[in-house]
Amino acid sequence: MIGIEEKDMIINRIPAKTWNHLHMNQSKVGEVVINRTGELNASVNDVSLIDDGKLNNGELDNIIGGCGQEITEAAKKSQTEPVYYITDKKNDGFVRLDFNYGKSNADINVVGIETKENASIDVYMDFNGDKDGEGFAAVQTRLYAAKDSVIRLIQIQRVGAETTFINDIGGYCEDGARIELVQLYLSGKNRYEGCEIKLAGDGSSMSAEIGYVAAGKERLDMNYCVRHIGKKTECAINAAGALRDTAFKLFRGTIDFIKGSAGSVGNEKEEVLLIDEKCVNQTIPIILCAEEDVVGNHGATIGKPDEELLFYLESRGIPAQECYNMLAAAKLLAVCGKIPDDGIRNEIHDYIKEVY
Repeated sequence: MIGIEEKDMIINRIPAKTWNHLHMNQSKVGEVVINRTGELNASVNDVSLIDDGKLNNGELDNIIGGCGQEITEAAKKSQTEPVYYITDKKNDGFVRLDFNYGKSNADINVVGIETKENASIDVYMDFNGDKDGEGFAAVQTRLYAAKDSVIRLIQIQRVGAETTFINDIGGYCEDGARIELVQLYLSGKNRYEGCEIKLAGDGSSMSAEIGYVAAGKERLDMNYCVRHIGKKTECAINAAGALRDTAFKLFRGTIDFIKGSAGSVGNEKEEVLLIDEKCVNQTIPIILCAEEDVVGNHGATIGKPDEELLFYLESRGIPAQECYNMLAAAKLLAVCGKIPDDGIRNEIHDYIKEVY
């Protein structure tokens, strides 16, 4: 492991720039310090894994995530050792990866997940940190879904209150393959979420169900991009969350129909609840189209809590602060309900209820 220090790392670039004055084209991470591989505890539950040492004969290096090339280069410079989870079976169980962060962090991990033809796997990632933790941590995840296979990736992010965290995902789908994401972003001072999926094969698809909350002075910065390359590909990105206090959130969502992706469909939707007057929300949905025979839809619902609903709840003796907590929790619990495993779903459900 080689220590890395970089200033002003540029990440989360959108594929097509908009007006620079809006400061939404990309983001800058002020200081990146990496000097160790993060602590990772893995448990394999009723999953058949094979160990061929590398992801699809080296395809890991060719998959770029939504955060971009600079964090990938930093991971390579650090020489952190990737870990791989590769299967050639349809699995009923799951792999759970617990990333444990302390009070002072300078960590990076690289994970590769591959499903061979007709295989399937569920992988849970829990990014869990000391509640007062600070510093920097990053996780890169690379997904490769071979023909007619399925990868389900579930991520729960609850890092320390003063932690800067980068979560970078890159994926590739062959014919008929599917990648499904369920993601809950719950805490952290500066959180950068990037995801780019290439639907290269005909009939391939992806979905992302995203729930988030940001409070205090937290910053949540997201960049999702789906490249429709094959014919009759499909994507669905659904994000829902709540902002409080002076929190800042930026969501970039790009659906890119590349020439030759005839018959493809892309849908993107976001719902944002603005609980306080001084929170800042930015949303930039983008549809790029180089193919005529496609369907692309995007929409955003942004607003404050309904006054009549608040009046009703308060008239039943529920304090205003608790009403706001209930509304924020409802956004998260809706996404939590999409977690496949009962035990993990109940664990996260109880955590959300306890915190909110």
